[in-house]
Amino acid sequence: MMAFSFTCAFSQEQPIEKPAQITKAEGKNELGSAKGHSNKILSTSSPLTAPPIESPKTTGLEETISQTNHDGELKNVKKEEGWFSKLLADPIAFFTFLLFLATVALWWATRRLVQGAEDTAQRQLRAYVSINLDEKMFFDSDGLLNAPFITKNNGVTPANFMLCSLHIGLFRFPLDTELDPPNYSPTSSNSSLFPGEQVRQYATLPRELNQTETQVIENGEGAIYVWGEVRYKDVFNKQRSTQFRMYSTGADFCRGELAYHHEGNVAE
Repeated sequence: MMAFSFTCAFSQEQPIEKPAQITKAEGKNELGSAKGHSNKILSTSSPLTAPPIESPKTTGLEETISQTNHDGELKNVKKEEGWFSKLLADPIAFFTFLLFLATVALWWATRRLVQGAEDTAQRQLRAYVSINLDEKMFFDSDGLLNAPFITKNNGVTPANFMLCSLHIGLFRFPLDTELDPPNYSPTSSNSSLFPGEQVRQYATLPRELNQTETQVIENGEGAIYVWGEVRYKDVFNKQRSTQFRMYSTGADFCRGELAYHHEGNVAE
């Protein structure tokens, strides 16, 4: 009975041992030296947490963005918006910009209107020189075929520095070759043709036609071609030209008449 009481007293007075607290380093050594012992308690103090960084509020036309530098530190950088965003945010600047666009559009429209009026005035006031067959073809006293033409100014202002080139020749019909281009020699004389004035010119075949050639033309296998060009400058000092091409074959040749060809008739 006395032994039991002693034992109970001893158990009551013996202090209760608390488990030892070890640091991270000690815990690592103990875990490394005694593997398999998982009953040791590792207690580490919780790390200090930095207070959150509040982003500054965006004011005006600036935008705050977060960037991380090479040291890993978080920084707030203010980014400015573009000129168009600033323009939209300022009513006066935006209205001025719209007014500028309207002024440019008005200038462009006025410019086109003035150019159109100038072009219309030039078309109405410039010279127009044409070449037309005056009368029927004929054979002169030397037996050479002649085609008379009338060059006339149909405009209301003079045609200056006028030059004329005429050609005539016998070729197959339909035409299967290129005709010679206009020929203006350096010594060619030029003249002025006033409004309503006309000048008669002749395109003369350089040799007589033989009986075979005449028969070929009358049968429609060949034709007499007359072509040329007139160059001149109008009162606006612009170079102008009139090109023409005519032919005669078959019954038209027998009557001495010429018809316009489907190519080579261009007027500027």
